[in-house]
Amino acid sequence: MEIKKLISKIKGKNRLEFLENISILAIFLGICFISLALFLNAFGIKHFDAIFAMSGSFIVFVFLFLLIIVIFIKEWRS
Repeated sequence: MEIKKLISKIKGKNRLEFLENISILAIFLGICFISLALFLNAFGIKHFDAIFAMSGSFIVFVFLFLLIIVIFIKEWRS
């Protein structure tokens, strides 16, 4: 039952709110990847820390750009 409520909150009222919510969740996922890279670097695990750091940075960059565009479109329509 709780999963259905969570999914309905993510969906939002329209497509722009859905994209905004997905962007925020993806930015959080990218930040988790970057944190995992720092954690792996602390224990001296090589190569995986760079992969996680680069992929996390790319995810944050792309979805932050998408979030800016969505917010711009929402403000332009209102």
